[in-house]
Amino acid sequence: MRSLHVHFSGFSESRALAEFGAAPALGCGCAGCWQAGDFCKGDSRWRSQRNASFLATCRETTALVEARCASDVLLSYRWKSFAHSPLDADVDTYLRASNASRVVAIYAVGPHHFTAEPGHERKWEFVVSNGWMPPQPWIDTWTRELLQLFARLAALRDAGICVLFKTNHIGRRLRGAHGESYHIGHPSAQGGWHDHLNSFASSLAAANGIPVIDVKPITLRANVTQKEGAKAGIAAHDYYHGYDFPALWRLTAARVRRECGLVLRSTAPL
Repeated sequence: MRSLHVHFSGFSESRALAEFGAAPALGCGCAGCWQAGDFCKGDSRWRSQRNASFLATCRETTALVEARCASDVLLSYRWKSFAHSPLDADVDTYLRASNASRVVAIYAVGPHHFTAEPGHERKWEFVVSNGWMPPQPWIDTWTRELLQLFARLAALRDAGICVLFKTNHIGRRLRGAHGESYHIGHPSAQGGWHDHLNSFASSLAAANGIPVIDVKPITLRANVTQKEGAKAGIAAHDYYHGYDFPALWRLTAARVRRECGLVLRSTAPL
């Protein structure tokens, strides 16, 4: 029996946290494996047509990744695009069947969730006018499916699995030389609609007894500058992945220690 199993379910932000944060700290051997099964980007529906709905749906079918780590720890990751998916039951079964003495599951839901909505445009994942929010029916569906997710996570918790919900990455909002706001920006900039979705999701999680890992204390540290040659307000920054993942993992591990009573000992210098 393994001593500990740490699992991530989420989109590429969660994958990056597993690959660049958790794996090095826990001494996991899985170099190159984290994205090896992501065959969806090679499909013509993405490569030629840039069909974001196809990509989000396809990625949910990619294989779960496992990495064996030091101190008899198992680290795993499974792509998750939507708050509620028919494939969620597979991960539930996998976690319940884990032979580790302690199991920690960290979930996140990102903007890929909205690609299934009619009228969705991929550009909204990268630039929107300030104050833009999705149509109300999109929010209604998102809320309903989040509640389904949290009911599932509560059931996992009751089965002895320590479950947490991680917020999505939010970076600093780009401002002018005198602090003025621009009329456009990234949806994951502070105060953007992804930031508001984090707030709503965190409240729903807490109401259902699911602890929340708020990553903003780390992500807001990242330097954000104007992209050369772009419209004012467009930053030269990857708002989804451009962060200090070792620091994000330390924050995550501290939250796990608090909620699960576990110390995730690092094999790497912190």
